[in-house]
Amino acid sequence: MVAPRTADLEWAQGRVPTPDGGLAVRWERGTDSFVLTVVSSGGEGEVVVPLSGRSRRVAMDGRIVWERGRPVGGIDAGTHGDGVVFRGVRGTHTFAWTGATDD
Repeated sequence: MVAPRTADLEWAQGRVPTPDGGLAVRWERGTDSFVLTVVSSGGEGEVVVPLSGRSRRVAMDGRIVWERGRPVGGIDAGTHGDGVVFRGVRGTHTFAWTGATDD
């Protein structure tokens, strides 16, 4: 599971070995934006995108996959604390939200 805890950080990145291959993660938080890139060379997992206390429209690889508090387009996702958990994630993906809420 990739689940950033941003605290007061503006960005973080790292790479770790896993039994299924390597996992690299980089995220960056702006004043009203968040971008998270996950690169997995094997296996499947969950990715949590923090919403910073607001309803957000979240894109994965440029396509909206979370809107108005629910998944869009057949994506397996649900709420997880103050974030959205995307399940069954494989390979390389970038998740992002910017701007206002999706209300």
